Amino acid sequence: MTRRRALVILTGVLVLALAAGAFAAGSGVRKGPYAPHESWVTNHTSASVDLTVGRGGRTIADKGTGLSCPNNGNAPLVGSYAGIPFTTQLPHSIPISGSGHFSFSGTVKVGAYEDQTPYPITTHFAISGQFNHGTIKPLKTIAVRGKVSSDYCTANTPGTFKLVLDPTG
Repeated sequence: MTRRRALVILTGVLVLALAAGAFAAGSGVRKGPYAPHESWVTNHTSASVDLTVGRGGRTIADKGTGLSCPNNGNAPLVGSYAGIPFTTQLPHSIPISGSGHFSFSGTVKVGAYEDQTPYPITTHFAISGQFNHGTIKPLKTIAVRGKVSSDYCTANTPGTFKLVLDPTG
């Protein structure tokens, strides 16, 4: 084998190895919106969670990601606000690990528009989950499962969620 041919083969092997390493380093999560089937929320088998995956499948975006649930009516939302749906959203994007795991826990401010009251509230919000590996069929395959909570959700709000990739979302 000539020296030039050996160099070409070696270069090709290095390029393939680098490409395989870059592919393996990514989370393999498809970009786009994820949501539960409506029947899962109605039958209380999933919390009403929406996720938006951005940046090449490496982050969960703050816009379009959150939990909707009925208000439990605890202070400061006493009285006529009990049972009114409100939405808690991520305050910033969060990373998705190479294995497909994500997590956030912290205090978030819910605006008057999202909580449907005349004033904003502050609540503790926690969300964590794991994206499934393998073939994901949009609107059919459960793509992600996780846990979620917010201080102002009613007690019958499920603490877990399961989502499908929803390209229509």
